[in-house]
Amino acid sequence: MNMTDYIINPSWFYWLSVTETVKIVMFVVFVCLLVPCIVMWLFLLLDWDGDEDDIRMLKILTMLSVLAAVTGTAAIFIPSRNTLIEMQIARLATPENAAWSVDKLKEAVDYIVEAVKAVK
Repeated sequence: MNMTDYIINPSWFYWLSVTETVKIVMFVVFVCLLVPCIVMWLFLLLDWDGDEDDIRMLKILTMLSVLAAVTGTAAIFIPSRNTLIEMQIARLATPENAAWSVDKLKEAVDYIVEAVKAVK
């Protein structure tokens, strides 16, 4: 049986768990960057002299703030486990699949009826 024979690729369940972990890691990194950035921005703004150290600190804080914004955005937009499951169901819930299911159900009922008739 090829991987294309599966309705749902089994590796999808692995990636489902990986994305959930990545989402959590992104959120933790975001919080770990956000708190120091806020504190350091306050110290920098309250003690701004405009010297080389302040300029260097401004560059570092800007870079850390951008990194915090990127990880926070990633934490927001990486879909949750439930969302990924809902997306997979929506992808598979097509009129063709519903018709196929009804046809298979009818075949099963016909088979049961024929089997019961054969027993009598």
